[in-house]
Amino acid sequence: MTPHPSPPIALDPGRRQVAAWQAIREMVMEHLAVRRAEISHRLGVSFIKAKALRRLSSGPLTMGELTASLGTDPPYTSVVVGDLVDRRLAVRATHPSDRRRKIIDLTPAGREMADLAQEILDRPPAGFTNFSAEELEHLVTLFARTAGVAVSRGRRSPR
Repeated sequence: MTPHPSPPIALDPGRRQVAAWQAIREMVMEHLAVRRAEISHRLGVSFIKAKALRRLSSGPLTMGELTASLGTDPPYTSVVVGDLVDRRLAVRATHPSDRRRKIIDLTPAGREMADLAQEILDRPPAGFTNFSAEELEHLVTLFARTAGVAVSRGRRSPR
C-alpha cells in the first residue's frame, strides 16, 4: 500500500513561516553537506582549506584579512596557510609596506583548485531541473526579497 501525502495542515502565519524556514534550511544544509564532502574528496584537502583557496581567488589577502574572511583564529589560519604553501597551492610573502605582515596569494595550481571548488558549490540541487525558467526567477525574487536585496534583470543590489 502506498502512503498518501498528509493533507496540508492549517497553520497560523508564524508557524507557516517556521515550517517554510525549516524546509528551506534542511534542503540547503543537506545540499551543502554533500557538496562540501565532494569538494574535500575531489580536491584532497579539508573544506576549510578549499574555502581559503576560494577566498584568495579574488586576489592576495593579508593573514589578518584571510583570518577574518574564514572566521577562524590566527593560529589556525597559519596552519591552513602553511599546508597550502607546502602543497604549492599558495605562496606567502612579506607585505611590501609592513614587514611584520604576510600576504598570501594563490599559485596557478591553487587557482585551479579554487575554481573547481567554486564550480562544485555553484552546482544547484538536482531538484532545480523540475522548475521552469519563470519558477526559478520567482524563487530568486522571493529569496532576494527575504534577504532584503532588490533584483533587477538578474542583478542583485542591496536595498
